[in-house]
This record gives sequence, C-alpha cells and structure tokens, in this order.
Amino acid sequence: MRRKVEIKSLEDLEEELNYLESADQIQILGELSFYQIINRIRDTIYSSMYGYPRLVPWIIRKTIGRLLLARILMEGKMNPLSYEPLLPKDNSEGDIRNALSNLREVILEFRNWNKSFCVHPVFDLMDKQTWEKIHCMYASLQLSFVHPIWHTKEKVDSKEYKPTRKKTIKKSKSKKKISKKKSKKKTPKSKNKM
Repeated sequence: MRRKVEIKSLEDLEEELNYLESADQIQILGELSFYQIINRIRDTIYSSMYGYPRLVPWIIRKTIGRLLLARILMEGKMNPLSYEPLLPKDNSEGDIRNALSNLREVILEFRNWNKSFCVHPVFDLMDKQTWEKIHCMYASLQLSFVHPIWHTKEKVDSKEYKPTRKKTIKKSKSKKKISKKKSKKKTPKSKNKM
C-alpha cells in the first residue's frame, strides 16, 4: 500500500528527504529502487531548467497537455498512471547519500533560478510557481512508494513512530468494556405466586 505524502513546497520536500534519510531501513513498493526514485525527482527538477530530451508535438502540448495540467492542478495530486515525464529511464544503482545530496543541490539551484524555464514535454510553458507545484506533486507521488522503517520507538524529525500494536490494545479494551456492560444487565426475575 502506498504511503500518504503531501509535499506542498520545496521546503516540505527537503523535510521529507531528511525524514527518509534518518530511517534505519527503506522499503519500496514497485519496481524502482529508492536511488532511482530520488534520481527521477532530481532529473525532473533539473530538466525544468535545462530542457527535456523529448517533447510531445506542440499541438498536443497546447491542447490536451494544457487540459491535463489544469486537471492536475485542480486535483492537487498526480495519479501514478497518469504522469511520467519524458525522461530516459535510468535503472542504474548507486550511493543513496550522494543521490540525496545531488537532489538537494538541484532544489537549491531551482530556488535561485531567475532565467526562463524550459517547455514541459506535455504541459508546455509554465511559470516558476506552477513548476514548483508540479515538482512537489511529482515528488509526493514518487515518495509515496517509499516506506521508512525504524527499529526504535523514538521520535524522528517531528514525525512519530507509531507501532501498530497500540491500536489493537485499544480495540481489545473497548471490547472488554462492552462485554462487561452486557453482563451487568439484569434479567427480569419471574415471580412465582403460589
């Protein structure tokens, strides 16, 4: 099951990266590794500044692409099957710390970028604010497949580790209360008159 991730700004993205980096272990749903997911997010942000290797035909970008963009912005999220930028598929592996560092550098470069942005391969031209929303939604989508695991019960970067056992204990207590209430109900005594 995918994790619920809501990244609304680049600052949120950096906090999420810190949160994931502090985990004892990372579990991934799907075919991509954590390293590949981080690189896809980095490549998408980088390409918004320096260009994508391929674009769909301009007529599609100006019509269907603009409608898709409006729909995604209205919904505030991306569907896993509806969006994948036209980037080369890099299935290589490498050092995750280095990949996270590279992503942070690209985020900083994007923040400081004061030139015009490149054409999106499907959505066409966008301003910086729209690009940031798209990057945040794409990062939310990609990182929803990443599950951090801790081997301790301490708090990590303001997000609390919550063991699932607590929920079952609460449920079992409430069941006991209900059964006690039922047993306390008095049954009417039959009166035998002789």
